[in-house]
Amino acid sequence: MMQVSFSIFICVAFLDLALAQTGAVLLERQRERGTRGNNGTCGKFSKDHSAFPRFPLFPRVPRSPTPSHSVVPKEPDQAQTNAPTDKQIRAAEIAKIKAYCQELDDYAKRNPKLGRLFADVSSGMKGEKSRWREFKSEGERERADTGNDLANVWAKDGATVSVYFTFQSPSGDWAHYVNYYFRDDGSLAKTRAQLNTFYGNMTVIRERFYDLKGRLLSSSQQFLDLETKKKKKPGVDGEFIDEPIPVYRTVKALPFYTLLSKTAAKTK
Repeated sequence: MMQVSFSIFICVAFLDLALAQTGAVLLERQRERGTRGNNGTCGKFSKDHSAFPRFPLFPRVPRSPTPSHSVVPKEPDQAQTNAPTDKQIRAAEIAKIKAYCQELDDYAKRNPKLGRLFADVSSGMKGEKSRWREFKSEGERERADTGNDLANVWAKDGATVSVYFTFQSPSGDWAHYVNYYFRDDGSLAKTRAQLNTFYGNMTVIRERFYDLKGRLLSSSQQFLDLETKKKKKPGVDGEFIDEPIPVYRTVKALPFYTLLSKTAAKTK
């Protein structure tokens, strides 16, 4: 066993000696031929004492022209793309309210005798509390000649859905016609108002839409000439005095709500 190990040692020693001699010969030939070093000199070594030019083991890959801080936009989620915006939801709700109110208007026109007639029979003096009363017919209400606020009420399937008010001044200088449209749950859906006034000879038309919680969805207004109904700026024909729209956000807020629970007066 020791003899075999000694033989291997001898072979390795001879192999190292042969490689050293071969390297020396190659180095000498390199010098004689004037091999160009890394610094471009002929027949001399470069400062790093290497007779062969160095090449990077791992070449540097050129960078992309895209800035490192840029972010590639993500594709929008399909659910987000198809999700309706708040504006679209509001527009859809308003369109639904318009269709519903048109149905109520048609219902009132087809059933005029189903409307219940009310009027404020107070003196109309400032500070006096209103006193509402139901009348059996339009003739009876006209003969009462209260000169105060009037209301026509329509119910459908047991629920009050339409109320047409006439607000007016005792002097007759202005009249405010306001239609209130209520949902089955008693919440206000829409108001449509037309103010006719001699103050500035104006007609003002306003529409307001409300959601289920009573919040305003949309509103619009038009200023027209009282006679021609053409558009006109307020104040052109004298001082314009506006009149506010009383807002009843629920049926229970109506000034004559307690009378609605009573049996309707029989019409003649």
